[in-house]
Amino acid sequence: MNLNKEININKKFIVLFLLVNIVALCFYYSYALFQVNVIKNNAIVINTSSSIPSITTTIDDTSLNTFTLSANSSKTVSVKITASTTSAMAYKMYYDVEGYGTFRVTSTESFPNNLVEGTFTNTKTISLTFTNSSSSDLTIILGTVGGFESTGATLNGQTELILNQDIIIKEPPIQIKSNNTSSTCQNAKLTYKEDGIIYLSGSRDCIDFNYLWYSGKMWRITAIYPDGRMKMVTEDTITSIIWGSNAEYDGSYIYQWLNEDFYDTLINKDTIIENAIWNYSTSVSVPPVRPETIETQKTKQARVGLLNAYEYYNSYRCNGSNACNTSNYATGYLNMRDYWWLMTPTSDSNVRYVSTNGELINYNASWSYTIGVRPSIILQSGVVLSGCGIKTDPYKLVGSDYESGTIGTELYKRYSGEYVNFDGDLYRIVSTENNITKLTRNDILRDETSTSTPKTEITKNFASSTYFGKNDNTTGDTYWDSYLNNTWYNNISSTYKNMMVDGTYYLGLYRTSNFSYKATICKDSNLNSVTTKNCTKYPTDPNADGYDANKIYIGKVGLPRVGEMFSAQLDGFYNPPSAMWLITPFSSWYVLSVSANATISTSELNSSRPVRPSINLKSTVKILSGSGTELDPYVVGL
Repeated sequence: MNLNKEININKKFIVLFLLVNIVALCFYYSYALFQVNVIKNNAIVINTSSSIPSITTTIDDTSLNTFTLSANSSKTVSVKITASTTSAMAYKMYYDVEGYGTFRVTSTESFPNNLVEGTFTNTKTISLTFTNSSSSDLTIILGTVGGFESTGATLNGQTELILNQDIIIKEPPIQIKSNNTSSTCQNAKLTYKEDGIIYLSGSRDCIDFNYLWYSGKMWRITAIYPDGRMKMVTEDTITSIIWGSNAEYDGSYIYQWLNEDFYDTLINKDTIIENAIWNYSTSVSVPPVRPETIETQKTKQARVGLLNAYEYYNSYRCNGSNACNTSNYATGYLNMRDYWWLMTPTSDSNVRYVSTNGELINYNASWSYTIGVRPSIILQSGVVLSGCGIKTDPYKLVGSDYESGTIGTELYKRYSGEYVNFDGDLYRIVSTENNITKLTRNDILRDETSTSTPKTEITKNFASSTYFGKNDNTTGDTYWDSYLNNTWYNNISSTYKNMMVDGTYYLGLYRTSNFSYKATICKDSNLNSVTTKNCTKYPTDPNADGYDANKIYIGKVGLPRVGEMFSAQLDGFYNPPSAMWLITPFSSWYVLSVSANATISTSELNSSRPVRPSINLKSTVKILSGSGTELDPYVVGL
């Protein structure tokens, strides 16, 4: 036996073993520094570049990657791609287009599946012929992504160039042009385009052309798809509730509220995509990655959803600059200085939300953290719009949305969200039930004699140790239930008093094991199995089985409850109060209140808070004039 030879072999094995482990260890901790190119002849080739080599794209021996394709013409260009390395590279070519029309690309070179991609070393030249069959000029922008030959090239949102098919670039249904005449907005890049999807992206000063009034709510158009579909999100937080028991969108309280309570307030529902796909794939990075690139996809078909973190990121990434990918979330047009949920989880238990400064935050979904909800829907393609998209003249859906209420129409036939002028103050329709219309005041009560701007808010307590409407003090002004149903009610003119009727206000205890918003109105034991439209509600008849006087209040004036439409509306961006009472109790000593940032917390009964009164109008109340918008509310009478 040759001992020296055996030792030599063992030494080689040990050295090789250590080398492999060192390489593996370095690869694990420094993936950006060590990349495996290819395995050939049992040898591992390591590239020690700090990043993947860059690839430049030029056209017709110039330094440009852009050219103009005239209307109804063809142009053959010589496209050269050059890598900053002599290693074997994989590449994919992508394109973007400025203008609208139809064009086709052909080549004398053959490509598998007609995708302009393959491999090359250092440089490669491709002859491409572009044919514009439309009546307007198009500007074609070409680019190339690359990777090492073994790992391939990966597109990151770009649209891959495909040969031998018509490429149709449709004009967006709305005009993408800021109405702000400042040089910043006029010269700003107002969109971020990816896979043919146009994301409106920029500051609130510049993105002032995407307002749309639909189903009694103001919406902001956020994205336009290649086929003309448009994604929208409400301008305001519509309510405020907790997420659910875990971070999954499917089955959460958020999903239930959006697709039960909120969906029922929408009209002419064939206008929206009923089986829209909502991507809520887990993403922990900031800025967030495109969810379609995440290996484990989480999607849900639903009528109503929320924006995901990546869509929200796209709303501010350009933000007044020609170079996108910025982090100026504070001035983005969707930042409203409220907390509001997104649908992107960061783990099995945490979900993203937007903070008051527009920043992406994550929070444990199963905790009792109750924040704002801004529903999102997707409009069908082919809708026809009227209006010009500004807040004072928003877009409306021609032939798909409803007509404004006509003179003589009963108010109960109108829709949740529309505005009503009641005795000189602005209210919103919350709901209609049994032909009774429930309204909630659009702003908190303020001292009309105040000279400050805004006028000083009126604040009062709840009655000690009692729930709303259970206070024995029927003449005093100390507590809200007494004040609203006596002093405040008596100041309403007789004409409008005659329109009012007693309403039922549910006082179901919010503090349950799962903090469901349904607990405020439903007495069912399994709250996940019912909708608030069909649940067993607390009886209003004192002679009925299960009647509980502490769970309902019947009277002229009440307050919004948690989970109700517009219960979290606080005008949070401009003049928010410190907090506002809801009618929902948390215990015998605590009641829920809405904070200025649309979060809901508990307050002691002796805390002094402002309110937004709720009232109910008779079925015989009719529309006298107006169109139901904030600037032109309905004027009503008998």
